[in-house]
Amino acid sequence: MYYRGTILGISSHENTDKMNPMNGTRERLLECFSTVFPGNPPAELVQANIDNMPAWDSSSHILLMQVIEEQFGFPVDDDHMGDMVSFAALEEYLGAEGRPH
Repeated sequence: MYYRGTILGISSHENTDKMNPMNGTRERLLECFSTVFPGNPPAELVQANIDNMPAWDSSSHILLMQVIEEQFGFPVDDDHMGDMVSFAALEEYLGAEGRPH
């Protein structure tokens, strides 16, 4: 397994983790959200958006993008960063393969 590094305890792995169904896009994205917004249950995180999460401010948005970049192993496109203001939007952007669409 290739180890890429960590930000705030989230690790990014190539190859073996992507083949493990437990490490699908949604689960990995939930890990990112849990890191940035600790203490929120997964059911709330999947419904999260910038309007219903008081803790989601500009600083936490940048941190979330950094954690996602580390977890998924590629930079988030700056042109799309402002549109990614919900779990659903990020999940759609990442797609089933954990890559931007």
